[in-house]
Amino acid sequence: MGVASHHSHDNAGDDRLLFTGCHQRSGPDEIGRTVQAPEVVVIHEDDVATESWDGIVSWKTLLSADRTPTAGLTVGVASIAPGAAVDGALHHHEPHEIYFVISGDGLVHLDGSEHPIAPGTSVFIPGGTHHFIRNTGDSELRLLYAFDVDSFDEVAYEFPEHWEP
Repeated sequence: MGVASHHSHDNAGDDRLLFTGCHQRSGPDEIGRTVQAPEVVVIHEDDVATESWDGIVSWKTLLSADRTPTAGLTVGVASIAPGAAVDGALHHHEPHEIYFVISGDGLVHLDGSEHPIAPGTSVFIPGGTHHFIRNTGDSELRLLYAFDVDSFDEVAYEFPEHWEP
């Protein structure tokens, strides 16, 4: 096994910084395949493309093995417009998920019960839990989300056919 020591950074002329560096060991896994160790990554959300769903919710996936040299977690930020409800987005998936509310007010629906959320609120969502968020405030609801998977493409969203909020 070798020790990788790659460093790079890109300062876009402002305070944003993208940094990657590998300080962990790479080598063969248990069946002999070469495995690259995850790297240290520092990235600003302004440097990540925005994705959206029906204009209701937008998100930026910040850390995901299909986009960054990371492993074990997928992390991003999501925004829901004032008054918007993601009711039609009631869904579940196998990986556990967490939310941390950055700004705004809302309700999180978890398996039939609703809970108020505000800045500083943390929510742990066990895999298989049906959930969605409603923005009840006058400003954008922003939250950090994380999944316990290497890559966002490992999260298979499942939507029920019929559901009444």
